[in-house]
Amino acid sequence: MNGIKKRLLLTKALFLLTVILVVILSCQRDQKQAEIIARVRNHTLTVEEVKADLPKHPGLNISEVQVENYIKRWIEKELVYQEALKNRYDKLPDIQKKLDDIKRDYIVASYLEQLINKNVKVDSTDLMEYYEEKKSEFIRKNDYYQVYLILVSSYQDANILRRDILNGLDFNQAAEESSIDPSSQEGGYLGWLMLEDVSSTLARRIPQLPLNSVSRPIKTEIGYALVKVTGIRKKDEPQTLEEAKEKIRWRIESQKRELLYRQLISVLGDEYAIGTNWELVSDVLPDSAEIKSLNRD
Repeated sequence: MNGIKKRLLLTKALFLLTVILVVILSCQRDQKQAEIIARVRNHTLTVEEVKADLPKHPGLNISEVQVENYIKRWIEKELVYQEALKNRYDKLPDIQKKLDDIKRDYIVASYLEQLINKNVKVDSTDLMEYYEEKKSEFIRKNDYYQVYLILVSSYQDANILRRDILNGLDFNQAAEESSIDPSSQEGGYLGWLMLEDVSSTLARRIPQLPLNSVSRPIKTEIGYALVKVTGIRKKDEPQTLEEAKEKIRWRIESQKRELLYRQLISVLGDEYAIGTNWELVSDVLPDSAEIKSLNRD
């Protein structure tokens, strides 16, 4: 019997030892995988954490200097943070209350985000009905021009291209094949623009162009341009649904979120016991004790 107990104890010991070794090896492996770029005592900053925290926008290039500055700021903040913890600053009552408030606000916001926002749906019918009802609220404040552009380096190249287009070459194809402007990838399409969105040279010429005609070569600061205007939206006229739809979508989503929020509060109000002593509101106001004393007098 004693032999069986000894074997059981030995088996358990070996099992625990195996678990400990696995955990240690796993931690070592994770440590190797996580490339540490900075350390303050036992607090570390990894390459992946820096990547995750840096802003990400199309066309935004982050330089080494910006990364180095980020790391320096992290080290400075970590030094102060650890010193504050050493002095038990986080245990101060007002700090504890502020942390509790931040935690509660974050939990509430995250919960509402998951509970309400995922149920807010706006379809094309919603957009159309709102637009028809509120069309008078969406008035254009500027003239807009639908513009296509071909940009080349010389007047001669621009003139040859214009002649080819007038003889039947597709403008979009010409832009894709010959334009040095980034819009070449979209067949020269710049979108709906205000005159302030383009150079002063183009801004003077665009309003003068007949619709769907190809301009003569226009000298700009970076080359020679051929411009085609295919549409005009006039100032002080109602916006189209296409123009207004994002603003309309935002309004409808806001209304639906508010409605769902009020419904949630109504349901929770019935479920949870609520007690409010409105007579004490005046005690919250500044000098409330002095005001009450004057009223009694």
